[in-house]
Amino acid sequence: MQANAVVIDNYGDSNEFHDALVEVPELKPKQLLLKVAGSSVAPFDISVRKGVFKDDFSLNMPAITGTDVVGEIVAKGSAVDQFDIGDIVCGMVGVKGFGAYADYAILGQSKAAKIPDNMAVEIAAVLPMTAIPAYNSLFDLGQLVPGEKVLIMVVLVVSVQWQFN
Repeated sequence: MQANAVVIDNYGDSNEFHDALVEVPELKPKQLLLKVAGSSVAPFDISVRKGVFKDDFSLNMPAITGTDVVGEIVAKGSAVDQFDIGDIVCGMVGVKGFGAYADYAILGQSKAAKIPDNMAVEIAAVLPMTAIPAYNSLFDLGQLVPGEKVLIMVVLVVSVQWQFN
């Protein structure tokens, strides 16, 4: 199966992006194949494209970048047991994997979350890179337990920054 994708052949600025027709890899047992409905460009994605992390991990060029993704599950690996074909999910694709800037993306089952029926895909597309660290901060570091309440005061400020940057 082939997909249209936006790829880079070298680290650098946004001029490195170009369109390409790529082969979609075979799914592993716990992976989902999504028909991409949306993605985002987070500061992390820009840093990956520029090669900021290339000493920590290198991309196999040409590379499809983009980590946040939302889309419909069109195929699933043999061991996927939490989702069904047709579910709309969002999540973070692997940095070195088949990225989100394509018609299709591959997402690990453990990195996916079904989006609520009343949530727009445009909102879901920007959640993973921001919501996962927030969740981890509250529940892992903050040891929040069911029934406790938390007042979050910076969400509006962050949202405004996203709107204007």
